Amino acid sequence: MAPSDKLLRECLKDLQKNDQAEEVSGQSKFSHGLGLPNDEIEETNVILRNIGDVKDISTRLPNAIAMVNVYGTTLFIASYADVSDQELEDKLSEKIKDAIMGLENDCVSHIVVLVASSNSYPLFFYYNMETREEVVSQRNIDLAHLPKLGLHRLKENYDLEKIKSPHNCCHLYKATGKHDKTEKRFFYRTVVRILDSFAADEVTACLKKVLKRACSEIAIALYKSSGVDRSHVFLFIDRTSTNKKIKMSPADWRNVVYMAYRDCKEALWSSRVNQVEIDFILFGKRRSFEQATKILITDNTGFTPFIKFLRAEVSNRSSTSNWVHVDAGMDGFEYGQEIMVEGCCNPNWNPFVDHYPVRSEIDKRRLKAHLSKTTYVYDYPLLFQRALVVAWTSVPEVKKPKPFIPQKLCSFRELIFDESSHELIMKDTPGTLSTIGMVAWRVLLIVPEYPEGREVIVIANDISHHIGSFSMQEHNLYYAASKLSRMEGLPRLYIAANSGARIGLSADLKKIFKVSWKDKNNPLDGFDGLYLDDSDLIGLEDIVKTTRYGNHNHIVGIIGKERDLGFENLVGSGLIAGETSRAYNDVVTYTLVTGRTVGIGAYVARLSRRICQVENADIILTGAPALNSLLGREVYTSNGQLGGTQIMTRNGITHSSVSNDFEGVCQLIRWLSHTRKHNKAGLNQQPFIDPADRLVDFVPSPNKEVDPRFMLTGHYDETTLEYLTGFFDKDSFEEIKPDWGKTVIVGRARLTGISVGVIAVETRSVVVEIPADPASPDSQVKTFQQAGQVWYPDSAYKTAEAILDFNKESLPLVIFANWRGFSGGQKDMFDMVLKFGSYIVDELCSYLQPVIVYIPPYGELRGGAWAVVDKMINPRCMHIYADSRSRGGVLEPEGTVQVKMRKDLVPFIHRLDKVMADLVCRHKAGYDVEKEINARVELLLPTYRNIAIAFADLHDTPIRMKAVGAIQGIVDWEESRIFFSRRLLRLCVERDLYDEGCTITSVADIEHAYLLLCRYFKETRKSDFIWDDIPDIKAIEILKKERSKIVSFMLNDQLYKLGLRFGVLVFSSFKFASIF
Repeated sequence: MAPSDKLLRECLKDLQKNDQAEEVSGQSKFSHGLGLPNDEIEETNVILRNIGDVKDISTRLPNAIAMVNVYGTTLFIASYADVSDQELEDKLSEKIKDAIMGLENDCVSHIVVLVASSNSYPLFFYYNMETREEVVSQRNIDLAHLPKLGLHRLKENYDLEKIKSPHNCCHLYKATGKHDKTEKRFFYRTVVRILDSFAADEVTACLKKVLKRACSEIAIALYKSSGVDRSHVFLFIDRTSTNKKIKMSPADWRNVVYMAYRDCKEALWSSRVNQVEIDFILFGKRRSFEQATKILITDNTGFTPFIKFLRAEVSNRSSTSNWVHVDAGMDGFEYGQEIMVEGCCNPNWNPFVDHYPVRSEIDKRRLKAHLSKTTYVYDYPLLFQRALVVAWTSVPEVKKPKPFIPQKLCSFRELIFDESSHELIMKDTPGTLSTIGMVAWRVLLIVPEYPEGREVIVIANDISHHIGSFSMQEHNLYYAASKLSRMEGLPRLYIAANSGARIGLSADLKKIFKVSWKDKNNPLDGFDGLYLDDSDLIGLEDIVKTTRYGNHNHIVGIIGKERDLGFENLVGSGLIAGETSRAYNDVVTYTLVTGRTVGIGAYVARLSRRICQVENADIILTGAPALNSLLGREVYTSNGQLGGTQIMTRNGITHSSVSNDFEGVCQLIRWLSHTRKHNKAGLNQQPFIDPADRLVDFVPSPNKEVDPRFMLTGHYDETTLEYLTGFFDKDSFEEIKPDWGKTVIVGRARLTGISVGVIAVETRSVVVEIPADPASPDSQVKTFQQAGQVWYPDSAYKTAEAILDFNKESLPLVIFANWRGFSGGQKDMFDMVLKFGSYIVDELCSYLQPVIVYIPPYGELRGGAWAVVDKMINPRCMHIYADSRSRGGVLEPEGTVQVKMRKDLVPFIHRLDKVMADLVCRHKAGYDVEKEINARVELLLPTYRNIAIAFADLHDTPIRMKAVGAIQGIVDWEESRIFFSRRLLRLCVERDLYDEGCTITSVADIEHAYLLLCRYFKETRKSDFIWDDIPDIKAIEILKKERSKIVSFMLNDQLYKLGLRFGVLVFSSFKFASIF
């Protein structure tokens, strides 16, 4: 220990009362950090002297030092000062140094000067008597706190610069690497005094206060400094003993520390703090034992805090302390996963006493990625694991297995492309850092939908290698990994952070080529070409083509020794572009755009179709500086003007935007939750807690001013605060492309645990904004309104694209049809609304999953809008129903009256109005009542127009729709969930059975499988059995009970046809089925 606090207090108490020097001497023990059992204890002779006013230090210090006669003594000088200002420290430092320079006593090794001030914190100055210099890094550190801060662990690898702090108990250092001057870090260290009788909430509040103070000071220092890539916060918790009962058990400390960290996590990450280290002594409840303990919280992504709870123990074989790894984990997860690269950490590093390690190669690459506003590629496994924790913690209770969260949530096995064998090799153990700018993994994800695990292929750019550019090595790995996903039918995820195709130049020729000037004395006249001397050309004939001209070898073409210098990378770009297009057709493809994606990176992102874009990421073909150079003036200030989320979310390229990389990975996991395990996997209905037989509480409003999303999701009534349920399972609907084609709503949801694609209609008017182009001086922001219930070019294309995406994902489709038609104005016709509307028919015509079209309450489906979603487009897959309050027809009733009943209104008045009948009789009798007749007609015309509209409207009711076969049934909205949950399950089980018994590649194959199913029932049931008339619940029971027989029947049919083709006799279908 240093001189006791009690002794110091008594000494300071008498400072201003007595100017006479007092001497207190004794032996003091110093131990670094927590005072571990086997730590070396440094015993030092300390003499404490009071000298009164610090102004007299020059005269009193020589007397004090002359009395020291024990070698290695530390002289502790206590004094006071009457003044305090901002420059007091520097003035006192110089004054004390001047006083020390003339002292001579080899027995004194160090001098510590304490200056007490009436209106500021005490000041401490440390001087090394060997060098006569102040140890600035220790200034204002209480001597009792000095060994606890562990500064010796910093000084081995770093040069320290102490930064002034408004709090003398807090110490901030800017550390510069001794071997790598480019490495700069901040170290924040402080001692926190906590009574051992504090409760958990009191300790948490205290730690939060200290962490927030650390963030503030580091943030200010970051503003004044440059090149600092990370920060470290160290807290030593000094537990002061009391006579009261200890309220916190040893098990409480980890939770308390993490709760404080969690509440400050965002502030810590914004201050670039990637590690928080907390040391303390762990007491038993009755102070029966003391245990040196350390908690390390490391987070290199901002979202994956990895917690280590360590304790020191005595080693009988060594004179130094060892440590035991008690446990580790992530937020909400018991077992943590560290970066999966060999050599990422030193297993022998002792976190209690060893020096802080310098920046590793991983740290350097991670810094490059962070500067590009993205996550380092090898940190993505951590994000996936954290995202899976979120996925598991957010599932309904009924779906949670026991144990709640599996111990191992994901497994990443890296894929390497062997250039010699041109094969993809999978590593089962962690590999070294990638030597190319691309990394691929085969990943096993333990997700709630598949607790046994599902596999995906993940491909990611490494932006720390040649800024993520594509050469043939990157292209080959991308191509091989994507091809693997297609061969095995696995979903493919691409994390895009790149700079497009790589550009290179011959390094050999760049050093030796010469210029053939027109005039050697005047370079401004230009040059005739580049050439090589004969001596330079020797050995380079294979990498450069020249022609002899005079005495020079003029260069006519450069091949280069290096690979991937130019357009061969464009050949590779074509390779992966074609592969990505094929992958979209064969498997489910997703892309997360982070940092930036340029050129071919932007194309393959778009070819993957389903894009999640981070807000600070850009999707561009050419960077802003290059475009400015092309335009000859500074037009664009950033890449965000070209391809930021404000552009890509409004033009339909980006499906979803997120605030950070972690949210992006979470979005990918959510999208994956709606897909099947692989291409050949069957229906996977998830457990659900939202009852299938409940009524739908929310009813759409006739005035159409309510958000139509409420009928999908439900919402809380603003007046009663009661939750009104929607059509789908609660909280299951997730919208995509919300800022583009706003008159149509698309997304994914679940109906009794079955994932479906959703298309609904915006009934309210929306505002569309077209941004101004800075490159066009006369360009201005344009805003215009689009009416609800109308298909415009953008919303029609959005509908077609959504249908295509859902079909590729093997999702059933639910369309809430509520369109009055297509917009047919000149601008919209020019913008190809007709073409995009026809795309809807194209996609529905080839849809291979069940499609339910439902006209909701007060909805209407008219004209061309009906034509593009009619059942006859795909009669085997599409099913259309309507609510009893819905309407449909060629025109709206007003339009029908105008076209068909305009001349019938007056005859109606003559036929139905008694007063008019009397007037007509009088007119026929010869009375002049023509004015009265005309006045009566004019009076009643509005009323009879409404009567005509009502008459026309009665032709548009679901009653007539069903009578003429336009719809298959009338389903009231309140009971729609009950009906469609059963109908959808029946259709999905039936469709799943077709996949198992037949090869389904087209709608014709589905029709054939349906006929086989009907034939099976014809051969196994009575003649009056009609499959389509069987109720849904009974049909589901039949399909599940006789599934194996039906599949065998269908397979035998395939064998029978194959036998006929090759002349081989095969059993008849019925006999073959009866065998099973």
